[in-house]
Amino acid sequence: MEQTSTVNTSVVGSYTVTYNVKDSQGLAATEVTRVVDVVPQDTVKIVATKIVCDSETDLPNWGDKSGPDIASTTATNFLLNHPNCRLQAGWDFEWAPNGTANPGDNITTPAGGSWTTFPDSTNASGTTEVSVPVDSLIWVREIMREGYVGFTGQNTTENISAEIYCNADHLNYDNYDFITPVIAGQTYYCVAFNALKEVPVNHAPVITLVGANPATVIVGNTYTDPGATALDQ
Repeated sequence: MEQTSTVNTSVVGSYTVTYNVKDSQGLAATEVTRVVDVVPQDTVKIVATKIVCDSETDLPNWGDKSGPDIASTTATNFLLNHPNCRLQAGWDFEWAPNGTANPGDNITTPAGGSWTTFPDSTNASGTTEVSVPVDSLIWVREIMREGYVGFTGQNTTENISAEIYCNADHLNYDNYDFITPVIAGQTYYCVAFNALKEVPVNHAPVITLVGANPATVIVGNTYTDPGATALDQ
């Protein structure tokens, strides 16, 4: 039996496989062909939005599961009630298939391995999107930046923290959120929140004199200065 043609499963298209054979006397059979269609994978779209606030106190604190499921209107609704927050351009997100571990909440470089960076950073509207193959579960994280409040991990109480939530996963203050169930053709949403770290303001120390000023001493007497105190602000 001779088989000709090769199916290239890495390229979408229609391929023909031809079968031919001759008997011991050289008599050929009628050629038979099979059509093989290589079709695209089922995919879903993930839309991620980045919001940065003036202060960590403006962040929503939804990591105790008190927040809403994340939808197309979640970011807009939050901003309507938080004038000190804004959409942030130039931020990067990553996704990974089911079974991928958390590479660390606060790493500031791409995670590598099974993690794939979205093709574009967030735009002027604070959003970026990617189409990914359907899986039983899909992980999403952001690429953290220096100078911003960090994530505090898998807990529901340490809410002085950066935050990210996807779909129905609004639990914990970690940088590792999932989407499930995953239905082909659907669009799923994530929103990440952060604020710049507050830099302590250094004030000069303050000196306070002890005793009277001006001080009085009778000529010829010994003067003992009562000194002063200093307060480091």
